[in-house]
Amino acid sequence: MRLLAGRTAAVEHVRCVARGESCASGARNGDADDPVAVGRGVLTPATLPLIQDAIGVAGVDGWLLFDFRGLNPVAGVMLHLEGLLTRRFFVYVPKSGAPTAITHAIEQGPWTNWPAAWPRVVYSGWRELEAAVASLIAGRRVAMEYSPGDAVPYLDLVPAGVLEMVRQAGAVVVSSGELVSRFYAAWDGRTWRPTVARRAAVAEIGRDAIRVAGQRASAGSPLTEYAIQTGYSSGWLGQG
Repeated sequence: MRLLAGRTAAVEHVRCVARGESCASGARNGDADDPVAVGRGVLTPATLPLIQDAIGVAGVDGWLLFDFRGLNPVAGVMLHLEGLLTRRFFVYVPKSGAPTAITHAIEQGPWTNWPAAWPRVVYSGWRELEAAVASLIAGRRVAMEYSPGDAVPYLDLVPAGVLEMVRQAGAVVVSSGELVSRFYAAWDGRTWRPTVARRAAVAEIGRDAIRVAGQRASAGSPLTEYAIQTGYSSGWLGQG
């Protein structure tokens, strides 16, 4: 629980920086002002120093975000791009310096809000794409959404072919698990409150199911686990 609380606090700290608020422990947990809620990604000029600090602590040279048609939801939350995206893109966040985006020539619209001070490399063909990736990561140790041996399936989001491309470019790829835990997977005030409400509802259903099962068993007509499950999903159980 201590680890979870630490991660939750870290994400809230990142988000209150993005809102331009005081980030003391008493800062409010806004809903409407949350950067994800109002259409901003986690990666912004305001939050960049915090993310880069975490990259340094992780012992890597940078965090390489990749996506293709929504395969990687981590990239989606970090960047919050809007508009049609049907081509591959990369964003390299180094442990120091400006992030660089590698984007397709026909899909510049979603990158309208990319900070002007941050480089954006435009490619048309696969050779240009591979050359652009290599120019950023050759000889570096980079974190990606990858889990060795698929040990954590929820994190194993980058296709094997993309990992091959990155490694052939001369980079060493390690898991971005710690970065994902801190900036993507942790709860903030906006997500914590409905989770607590759902927890209470599930607990109430569990108590009711035990009560109903006991009553039916005492009456000589016991219910199977499947019957209880389908009873709640169809509505004939849990009506009071």
